[in-house]
Amino acid sequence: MNYNGVVERIYGEVSDPRDLNTYPRMEFVDAVDVDADNRAELLFVKDSEAGRRFVVYRLYGLQMNELFASGIR
Repeated sequence: MNYNGVVERIYGEVSDPRDLNTYPRMEFVDAVDVDADNRAELLFVKDSEAGRRFVVYRLYGLQMNELFASGIR
């Protein structure tokens, strides 16, 4: 939510099953505090043609930065 109390979209992407290598399918899992700083990071599952991985993003203003990506399962 912004300072006016209105929900703002921070990230949006559409994936196509035929192009998973270019645009992997991302599914939100949960909000977590991975570094114990009392700020939530966002945990996603990313599915691509290569496999599945877990990815943690931190929000900076209206920007999402990747902090961690697991190995491909």
